[in-house]
Amino acid sequence: MGQERSGQAVHWTYEVTIRDGELENLKGLIAEMVANTQASEPETLGYEWVVSEDCTIGQVFERYPSSEAALAHLATFNREYAARLGTMVDLARHTVYGNPSAALMEAIAGSKPVCFETVAGFER
Repeated sequence: MGQERSGQAVHWTYEVTIRDGELENLKGLIAEMVANTQASEPETLGYEWVVSEDCTIGQVFERYPSSEAALAHLATFNREYAARLGTMVDLARHTVYGNPSAALMEAIAGSKPVCFETVAGFER
């Protein structure tokens, strides 16, 4: 069943460069983050990591119904995972889609996101 996109939905991708020798450590951390997010964040609609064929670039795709849900995820991420992830990867790009709140934009300002506002669309 199709669902109109609400003006509140927020989606983003982070693209990272994987540091030499850190792929296996990163995979372990990813497994931990995915399991925790799935178990403890019922409002997270999607959370998926992918790695390039040459294992040098990683991307995470995240979907939230609202800025508040994204902020809740960020609080956990910053508390539990950010420091460890920062030893394994370097941020290359952060792209935000939707209509994030001012509070969310302030919270992610350090990643210098490129933002795309939702004009129209739907999900199935």
